[in-house]
Amino acid sequence: MKTDQPSTGSVRLAWAITIAYGVLYCGILIVVSRYWLMLPISLRAIAAVGLLALAILGALRIARSYRTRPAAAKAEDERQGR
Repeated sequence: MKTDQPSTGSVRLAWAITIAYGVLYCGILIVVSRYWLMLPISLRAIAAVGLLALAILGALRIARSYRTRPAAAKAEDERQGR
């Protein structure tokens, strides 16, 4: 077994966590949007900043996952001198 590649279980766990994160974010967004006008101004500001921070974190995690390349592709590039 190669040690430079993640195991299938860890990849599945990472995807499960990412999907759960997205579902939780959508749930929080729905709850806050339904009760937005009932919230006091201070709580609206806190909720807006919190949702914005969660959206930025999610976008950064997605970008990071697309930027990371499998170790096999990196090794192939090194062999070819790229």
